Amino acid sequence: EGADAALVPMPHFFRYQQVDLEHFCREVSRNLPLPCLLYNLPVFTNPLEIETTIRLLQEAPGIVGIKDSSGDSEALTQYPEACRDARDTTSLMVGKDVRSYDGLSSGWEGCVSGLGNLCPELVVELYRSFKAGDVHRAQACQVQIGRLFERVFRLPVPWSIRIGLEARGLDCGPVALPLAPEREKQAADFRE
Repeated sequence: EGADAALVPMPHFFRYQQVDLEHFCREVSRNLPLPCLLYNLPVFTNPLEIETTIRLLQEAPGIVGIKDSSGDSEALTQYPEACRDARDTTSLMVGKDVRSYDGLSSGWEGCVSGLGNLCPELVVELYRSFKAGDVHRAQACQVQIGRLFERVFRLPVPWSIRIGLEARGLDCGPVALPLAPEREKQAADFRE
């Protein structure tokens, strides 16, 4: 279909050891006809440990980067150092919006933002400001992203994004599950 790469999340539902995840990633990257980016999303899947990730980024052919949504501050500093010799071919993308500025400051290329679905202009402004050397503006954007992040996560994220887009004038249709009365109040507060 013309994709440049595949984003490969870790298995979910059942818990696996790191050796299992590493073997899974190596097999997927060996069998796909395009480069792979690891997707570390420990809230919903098995977490990749830093050592496992570094080994895969350094050794596994076909694995060309990671979207890391763990928010782990050690990962933010260790991955750029571990991939220093392969920076032209390894992409490091922050996946947790509240860590975007920290990632950019540590040498990551950018972020794949969930909040960018709701407020792309804020995420883009953070990135552009940082790249232009306007650290104060980038930090101010990160503060705003943090405030929005806090509000968004009071409801399940898909609900918040839909409700927020509706408040911005974009009709996305109803949420997947009916809202309980308590959730209706939270949704009204979020809209406001």
